[in-house]
Parts: sequence; C-alpha cells; structure tokens
Amino acid sequence: SQLNWCLELLACGLGLCTGALAFAWRFRQGESTKMVKRRRQFLKAWPLALEKCCRGPDRSITAGKLQDFLRYFESFIRERSMYYVCSNIVKPLTQPYQLSFAELIGPTEIQWFVSHYWGMSVRH
Repeated sequence: SQLNWCLELLACGLGLCTGALAFAWRFRQGESTKMVKRRRQFLKAWPLALEKCCRGPDRSITAGKLQDFLRYFESFIRERSMYYVCSNIVKPLTQPYQLSFAELIGPTEIQWFVSHYWGMSVRH
C-alpha cells in the first residue's frame, strides 16, 4: 500500500517534470521563429532613433523608409495586408520601447500624408 502510494507520487512528479520541460521547450521555440530572428536583425541593422515626439505631421516616416522596411520583411509580408504587418512586425518591434514605429526609426516632418485601405495587400 505504501509502495503503491510512493510509486503514484513518483509518477505524478515525473509527469509534472515532463510537462514543465515540454512547456519550456515549446515556449523557447516560439522565441526562435524566423520572424523573431528577423525582427532582432532589424533592431540591430537599422539605426534606431528612439525619439519621442508629439502626434501629428512630425510623427511620420518617408515613403523611402517605408519601402526599405517593407523590403526588409518582404519574405514574410508577401501578399499580406497592413493588419498582418502591424500585428506581427510593427507592434512586436515597438512594444518594448512603448514608441510608435516612426519614433523607433526616426520621425520625419511631412508635407503630404498618403494612406490606403489596410485590408489590401501592402504591395499595392
């Protein structure tokens, strides 16, 4: 009876350890996806301004910077929409700094504002 209880306790302990290891391995795999690696490379490769500024025409980026950014993540974006770009690339890049994307890479004052429907492919 006591031996059965010890074996059951041992089995439960092994089960918990196995579950914890599987969880840690799965969590770690999420940290090393190709997208995560590319975002890390971006933060190292691009000169970060980390410049807080007021909302409005001063918190913008040039079309050239936007094109360079889209080219950098082109293999992930493909025909996807801006909703994908924002949730999978922009927000994870800016979240640790609590800045907008423009503030992250260097805001630029603009004369003209151009936008598009976010549901369309970014390439259009």
